[in-house]
Amino acid sequence: MTLQQLKETTQRSREAFRQTDIAQCLQQYRKNTPLTAEQRRQVMSDVHSRFSDVEAYLRENHPALTDEDVELCLLSALQYPSSAVADCLAVSEEAVRVRKHRMKTKLPREVQGVFWEKRAGARLLKTLFMKDTMQNVWRRFPLAVVWLMLLMVYAIWLCWAKAPSADNPAFLMSIGQRTALVYGLGMAIVLATTLKLWGEEVQRPSLYRWVTLAAHLLLAADTVWLLTHPEAIDWTGAIVARLSLIVALATAFFYAPFFREKDDLPVWNFTWRTFLWFSISFLTGGILTAGLLALISSFHYLFGLHVSEHWYLTLMVVTLLTTPVLLFLARIPEGDEKHDGVAVVSKYLIFVIRYLFVPLLALYLIVLYVYGFRILVRWELPNGGVGWLVSALMVGCVVVELGLYPVMRSGESKPFERWIVRWLPVLILPLLLLMTVGIARRLSDYSITPLRLYLLTFNLWCYAVCIGLFVGRARRIRWIMMSLAGVFLLTSVLPVNYTSISLRARRHKLDRLVENTLPATLPMDDEAMGAWITSLDDSCRKQVWDELDFLLDTDRRSVADLTSVKHMYPFASPTDAEHDELSTIDYSAKGPFALPEGYVQFHDEIYTYLKTEGEDAVQVTPDGFWIEQPNTDDSAKIPLFIGKNQILSCTIDAEKTTPLLCYSADSTYVLVVTRLNLRMNPDNTPSSGNVYGFLLSK
Repeated sequence: MTLQQLKETTQRSREAFRQTDIAQCLQQYRKNTPLTAEQRRQVMSDVHSRFSDVEAYLRENHPALTDEDVELCLLSALQYPSSAVADCLAVSEEAVRVRKHRMKTKLPREVQGVFWEKRAGARLLKTLFMKDTMQNVWRRFPLAVVWLMLLMVYAIWLCWAKAPSADNPAFLMSIGQRTALVYGLGMAIVLATTLKLWGEEVQRPSLYRWVTLAAHLLLAADTVWLLTHPEAIDWTGAIVARLSLIVALATAFFYAPFFREKDDLPVWNFTWRTFLWFSISFLTGGILTAGLLALISSFHYLFGLHVSEHWYLTLMVVTLLTTPVLLFLARIPEGDEKHDGVAVVSKYLIFVIRYLFVPLLALYLIVLYVYGFRILVRWELPNGGVGWLVSALMVGCVVVELGLYPVMRSGESKPFERWIVRWLPVLILPLLLLMTVGIARRLSDYSITPLRLYLLTFNLWCYAVCIGLFVGRARRIRWIMMSLAGVFLLTSVLPVNYTSISLRARRHKLDRLVENTLPATLPMDDEAMGAWITSLDDSCRKQVWDELDFLLDTDRRSVADLTSVKHMYPFASPTDAEHDELSTIDYSAKGPFALPEGYVQFHDEIYTYLKTEGEDAVQVTPDGFWIEQPNTDDSAKIPLFIGKNQILSCTIDAEKTTPLLCYSADSTYVLVVTRLNLRMNPDNTPSSGNVYGFLLSK
């Protein structure tokens, strides 16, 4: 019998069995109503009689199969649930899953396909075209679907809404408010899905409902606060706090449903399958989006039809956001598949870890150990940047430990895998000391920042992970990511967090630096700030600039009593090795502009390269500099003045929309500067650069 004949015979036998009376019992099978002994005997008798040719093929061509293996193949060919198969065989569902896994080593893949239909491709097509997909998603995740639909409607509204303009100055929401609403709706989708996965395991439905209500009210309060404080989008502390919430919620998505599990294999299988389906869903959405966009674009080339960009954006919202999320929700494991505790070993994953990840980590280890030996011989401190290399090595270690977990639990691991899992964390431990010293040096040389505090905390967490993996022999793994998300959350969302600690420390240092030097009138505007910084001595000016620059970029409220400026003036000290390059000012006019009053004659489009030394150097004064633009008849040159305050205003007001106006000496000409790129000296005078604009005359 050929493979094709086997498929046809199995199909005929399946159809013949479904016409029997006992088949009706299996079709109505439920876990809480198990089959009687007589029903099980009748099922197996009918299966053996209907599938006699198939059974003969299996026994003749695959003598390694036992009687139990043959019966499992025949029952699986009926395509009934795993629980029904287990009841027919009078064994547990766990035993059925274990037998199916072991059968993969006994049957060729093409023969397996005759009995086990559920393949990744078949599942994807079934999910894509199954008419009850939306019904299943709505049944399981109704709240998440509601939030998704609201996000889709809001995104489509944004696609069609008009941007702020002179005709529409009161745009409904600012950029910060729009971002806050997207954050709230997106988080609500993940929150509702996570709580539902957890609620499926809770024996008290009322507890699930109350927790869901409380969690959504807290998220709504946070979103409302962001809507009323849109400027928070520029505060580092607010951004990091929300990022930590996202990380914590994403971690809970994978681990919250398994709080009753005594083993981490169900967690690993759920995470792996969910990750694969997430990738497949969004890859499908991307392909669908690209295909439809290309089809719509062809209307213009083939029929001359112009399609508004709003339709393109709307299509992308539906196919690149809504459709992939629905596909993903439809394929989140449920029931037995969700709690599958069988150690399924992926040969592809083992290959990638053994021949790609492990050699790469070995190279990292060699380089870092050589570097550690070098600084030990020279008796010098490690470079602060070594922390990033050790961090990358630690991330690779965690990936390897997690990837090898199934093979270690299956009992099929080889000595190489066992050695890596056991001793890789031990090899990294000495290098963590290099990272600790490097971070301490960075903190000592350049003061505290939130990033350095997080890096130090990550370093301490790495010590705990390496020691825990070695002592616990990697028997449990869920605590690794749970502890990382928990630490990140606790150091970010509390009133006293790493951002607030850094701001307090840097403000205290600034107060000591500027003691008795501040002007009488506070807060300082841009002009007063420039004059005050210029008045400081060289040893203090650079430190003050660094502290103010950090505080303004992190949270402007921390220095609101000192200055009203939004950004610091460009400054660089030629004596500082880390700042030996000159600062740069980049400015571009935003949107259309009105012609200056009285200047209605277009004269020329200007592109001028500036240099302050050598031939054709511009004339620099304390208040600005002069450029000379050739006249159209070449009889004379037009001198134009660009003021120093005009240049510096570009660095202060990031939302500046009016162009720079530079007048000639007799005010006959005006240069409307639409783009400016200058390299600045430490005294805020230009060194070189480019000026673009339009020259107008009266």
